[in-house]
Amino acid sequence: MDPRVVQEKVELVRVSGVGRGIYLFRFRSTLIARSAWPGQFVHLRVDDGSSLTLRRPFSLCQVGRSWFEILFKVVGRGTEIMARKKPGDSLDILGPLGRGFSVGESFSGAAMVAGGMGVAPFPFLIRALRRQGKRVFLFLGAKNQDELYLPDQLTKDVTLSLATEDGSRGFKGLITQLVEKKLRDQKELLGGKWQFFGCGPRAMLARLKELALTYKFSCQVSVETQLGCGMGVCQGCAVPAAPRDETSSPKYHLVCQDGPVFDVSEIDL
Repeated sequence: MDPRVVQEKVELVRVSGVGRGIYLFRFRSTLIARSAWPGQFVHLRVDDGSSLTLRRPFSLCQVGRSWFEILFKVVGRGTEIMARKKPGDSLDILGPLGRGFSVGESFSGAAMVAGGMGVAPFPFLIRALRRQGKRVFLFLGAKNQDELYLPDQLTKDVTLSLATEDGSRGFKGLITQLVEKKLRDQKELLGGKWQFFGCGPRAMLARLKELALTYKFSCQVSVETQLGCGMGVCQGCAVPAAPRDETSSPKYHLVCQDGPVFDVSEIDL
């Protein structure tokens, strides 16, 4: 295991309801905060009573000197238990884990595409890029306006474009449809050296890869999936690697170890 990865009982210090069934949790941990990188995740043991044996993965949403935050939506038994946690509770957490975003390249700006809870890793990434003086576009989409999570700091630091499938806020349609419209209409997204980042449902990432191939831009995506061990031992989070040619045998990447962030050229979406 990477020596920077720690397992510890971490205190929950702040609980914020930020949408319909959507929560932002802040934990106190200097050890995890000081070695975290945008795009990495933590693996959290939800219940100490052994009713849920597997840990749950959560993207690092924001990180300070001695704390980190995660964003989640209640969708099942594990997140239902999570939503009942209170400040002062302690949870067993393993992290930071995985390969994060690559931000050291000399690109002039960043365009982030988030679907629903796929926005989770971007506040941390936005802060890192803004410190480098890079311009940031954020394309944020959801089914409806109640499922849009929009932190105040995002509206200050980025050029924001919103989409909802029902048209309740912003562009009516899929977020990738809005991205394609902007690519056609705003030549500045392609006039300089821009890096795209994506996180959201697999179908959204697949469409984003198609757009990257069509418009010839670089794109990194954070892949969401269920994780067992979180460290590459159980092999339960394998995703197909992009084939090198038609005759090559199938190969796979492990999301927890090789990702969760991949260049779109590395995986078969």
